Amino acid sequence: HSHSPRFTKMRYQLLSELGRGGYGTVYKVLDNYRHQLLAVKIMAQKDESDDTWERRLTSAFKGEAIILPALHHAHIIRCFYSHGWGTPRVEIFMELMEGSLASLMQWPQPPYLESGAVADTVLHQMLQALEHLASLGYVHRDVKPENILYTSSPGLLLGRPAPHPVARSLYHFRLGDFGLCDLAANIDAIRGSELFMAPELLERPRRHMQSHKSDVWALYATVLWTLKADWFRQRGRGKRQTVADFAQAVELDGRITSLSEMAVADPGERATAAEMLKNLYPYMGGCAG
Repeated sequence: HSHSPRFTKMRYQLLSELGRGGYGTVYKVLDNYRHQLLAVKIMAQKDESDDTWERRLTSAFKGEAIILPALHHAHIIRCFYSHGWGTPRVEIFMELMEGSLASLMQWPQPPYLESGAVADTVLHQMLQALEHLASLGYVHRDVKPENILYTSSPGLLLGRPAPHPVARSLYHFRLGDFGLCDLAANIDAIRGSELFMAPELLERPRRHMQSHKSDVWALYATVLWTLKADWFRQRGRGKRQTVADFAQAVELDGRITSLSEMAVADPGERATAAEMLKNLYPYMGGCAG
């Protein structure tokens, strides 16, 4: 699926591996045409023993080759080009980021910032990304720390601690991995990471499908993870939190009581991203943070 004939024979130098998962492997590369550093995701080869491979490839094609390149937003990863769909080697070329929220929070604490500042920045910027997706009818379906990528400003290199209000200018986050993204109207199955799934998606019998409201819950869980990663890990041990656990966390921590509207169990009563932006940042007009 070519978006620019100039790149049908993209030549690049492989520099290093950035990460790998069920989808394939991401590498840092030098694009010899643009003389620019990029990230390339090389999709995993077909595995005959994996009956979900075909479905995942179809989903990835829709999300990363069709939806993502058409999205232009300050807080959504930029996809420049993809090719090889229908062949054994699919390559998706994206802007190079420094790491993910998950890798950032592996520090004893992020360089020169405390977790509250990072969480506030993630919240504001990702609400804007989710508002944009919802306005177009899309659901991301896999909002989590590993899929929120960042670059940092040169100010971090000065080595001086940053006061909380400065955090917004130090980290720029973008929502990545659109392999599960789809129009809400097309969604007929639950996908994503269980730890960050909204409660309505785990009900039996299921009464709700994934929607922009489930993305809001996942962002709430991500902010909670950022603020209270140790608590989250101790409670969860890899399993998803109960609604009661989340409610308890809100009560325990004054920093996140303002997010309680994102944590409502009933998706019909849960706030939208647009509503949260208006509630939390009324004087900023929803502008990029």
